[in-house]
Amino acid sequence: MYVGVNVGNDNLLIVTTMDENRVVKSINKFWKEGFLWFIEHTNPKIVSMDAAIILNRHMTEAEAQLQVFERKNPKIVPPRVRLATELAQILTENYGFTIADEETVKNKDIKLIARTFPDAFYKKFIRRELLPPDTREGLEQRLYNLPKTGVVYKKEILDEQDKKFLRRKLSSIICAFCSYSIDRGNIEIYGKKEEEQIIIPKYKFVPKKDRFVLQET
Repeated sequence: MYVGVNVGNDNLLIVTTMDENRVVKSINKFWKEGFLWFIEHTNPKIVSMDAAIILNRHMTEAEAQLQVFERKNPKIVPPRVRLATELAQILTENYGFTIADEETVKNKDIKLIARTFPDAFYKKFIRRELLPPDTREGLEQRLYNLPKTGVVYKKEILDEQDKKFLRRKLSSIICAFCSYSIDRGNIEIYGKKEEEQIIIPKYKFVPKKDRFVLQET
């Protein structure tokens, strides 16, 4: 099982689980304590997050390469970054995880926690300009293109009227897909090893005939 986590400034975590067929099995909402309970009881192999998990800089070279700026004021650390950093510390110290980088991703015998940028992945396969994720048009653009990656989900799992939570669910799905891609060795890594490295799945179009078919229940 592969796990992806969208970390919010409200301290709420949106957590997606994905199986080896790229099927989204569940999307859950947790506070920190519930998330740690979930990790302890499900014991995932790889966890990917969409927020900084190492607090050692204002902006990494990786962020510069991807042209993503999370911090308008570098003197202020967003709550989501603090929470992700805290969770990463707990997972590494108490649950046996290792921070994913260009070296650790080669070791198939360890559990990894990684950082990814969902929109940097979307930009690889959405041909037109990527629309803002807080607009209905931007969300529809992402929903329409997501199946190209081979990710499969039941329609009701993303039947969400609240635009904010739909955006966060989509982000957590890409994070889970990043975990899957790390396990398959199908990734690109940005940044120097001395900093926090950012991992993005490589994109390969999956034709409809090759996508996993969900069984009707």
